Amino acid sequence: SVTLAQSSSKEHVKRRRHKSKAHLYQVFTSFQPWSVCDRCGVPGEQVRVGLCYVRSRFLHVRYRQPNQTA
Repeated sequence: SVTLAQSSSKEHVKRRRHKSKAHLYQVFTSFQPWSVCDRCGVPGEQVRVGLCYVRSRFLHVRYRQPNQTA
């Protein structure tokens, strides 16, 4: 996961030193299991799907809950 915080260069150094938890956004990825191999007895392919997410208190309330229809 990656966390981003808004700051100037001086604030950034200060926050790194004090390890402030004033994060604006958190970006993370969720992966599904690997698919089955598409061929038997010969080299084939497998696929793995990953979804990227952004979490922030600044997101519209609509986007704070998982989408149940997707």
